Amino acid sequence: MFTDAITLLDQTIDNLETLAVVLADELDERVHQARLMESEERGLIAYRAAQTRIGSLLPALRAARMAQEHAARGARHSVCVDCD
Repeated sequence: MFTDAITLLDQTIDNLETLAVVLADELDERVHQARLMESEERGLIAYRAAQTRIGSLLPALRAARMAQEHAARGARHSVCVDCD
């Protein structure tokens, strides 16, 4: 199944934003627990690392999305309708 780049970027951005919210909720819930086991503490570290990476990836994906949209718009305007 082929998906164009703009659609794929939109879906990826939406999914990563959703994942960031889910991770934040999970972190909030676990931090408020009275006592964490060692494995849960490692999980918190992994969640925070994932959130950090998502936070740095989203702006890059949004910039790529804007560039892709701009290129698509430019391609539509540069088509010569009267050319042979």
